[in-house]
Amino acid sequence: MENDEIKSLFDGFNPRLSSGADFMARLDRNLERVEMIKAHQQTVRRRGRLAVLLAALAGFVMGALMTLAVPSLTSLLMPLTAGLSAHVQSAVSLVPWILTALVSMGASWEVFDMVLARK
Repeated sequence: MENDEIKSLFDGFNPRLSSGADFMARLDRNLERVEMIKAHQQTVRRRGRLAVLLAALAGFVMGALMTLAVPSLTSLLMPLTAGLSAHVQSAVSLVPWILTALVSMGASWEVFDMVLARK
């Protein structure tokens, strides 16, 4: 019973076979698309590597420059904490280092975005 239903379902199925030339043209077109996608992926990968490299370099440079500025920033902040406890003063001495980290990360992020955004 079940075989008869399946057989009747496929009785009317007569697929049209395309010619060899049509098949080869479609195959060539699909291969060209694959090659185009491969080339695009290579370009994206190369740009990503460049973006990471330049972002790391920018973060390092900004970190080095901000590290040179830490003593000046600390001396600017210490008079503000003159009457406060030693714990607060030690916590405030971390502010220039936190600022250094944030500036370095921000520079890295911006360079990364700029490199990826260019065409």
